[in-house]
Amino acid sequence: MIIALEEHYFDPDWNNALDTSHHSVRTPSPLVKRMEDLGVQRIREMDEAGIDLQVLSHGPPGSQGVREDVVVAWTKAANDRLHAAVQNHPTRFAGFASLPTAHPAAAADELERAVNKLGFKGGMLHSLTEGPFLDDKRYWPIFERAAALDVPLYVHPADPNPAVIKAYYGDYAKTHPMFIRAAWGFTFEAGTQAMRLVLSGLFDAHPGVKIILGHLGETIPYTLARRQRQAVAPQIVRVRASALRARVRAGSSIACSRCSAAGSSPSGSNSWDCPAAGAPRWSS
Repeated sequence: MIIALEEHYFDPDWNNALDTSHHSVRTPSPLVKRMEDLGVQRIREMDEAGIDLQVLSHGPPGSQGVREDVVVAWTKAANDRLHAAVQNHPTRFAGFASLPTAHPAAAADELERAVNKLGFKGGMLHSLTEGPFLDDKRYWPIFERAAALDVPLYVHPADPNPAVIKAYYGDYAKTHPMFIRAAWGFTFEAGTQAMRLVLSGLFDAHPGVKIILGHLGETIPYTLARRQRQAVAPQIVRVRASALRARVRAGSSIACSRCSAAGSSPSGSNSWDCPAAGAPRWSS
């Protein structure tokens, strides 16, 4: 069974709740029209690509780009709309919840509602869209609730911090805008988020936390040995490397229920079950 884990859609009401001080209105285009489709066209393209199930999540910046004064209500309504779409095609769609991270306690409650009442498989976090890194303790209640629910949180990249963009990318951010995003910047932005979570003590405080990183783990699996040998605090990284391997699952965008998207050995093995494919979520 082929399951696609990082499958974004756009909620048509997003522009109405947008935080325009930090984000731009999404203008009509053929791409936007396709992203808003949660029916015939999407399923046809899934069939053409050989995908059996999509775990749908709102495209970036999602609820992290919504105004703080409306984000709690908007997120609940958006999740309800996604649930309705999943119910229309329950054998083809599942969902990751949008979360109003500007209000962490409300985000934890919405995750619980989405999992227990809507049947969603976890939550989607669009990285540092709001500014602070995810290891900031204001966000820990969200991770704690996810651990209690035994569901993963998918950490998706966002644009790097403006100071980083200026220092590292300069004018290339304008002439080659994807350089700061999917072509290069996204990987190191989300990878840094993940490493900060490891160093923060989050996994020690809440051992049940499970994180999904897309894009082949944002390169972390390929350089983990270097972090263990050469980190500024190698004793910390060595101790927590096992936590990274056990609780941060690396994946590509498309995966089967027993393959590399959940950090397993090659397709066909039974090392790890896809966390979005149902029980057992994380078994060895």
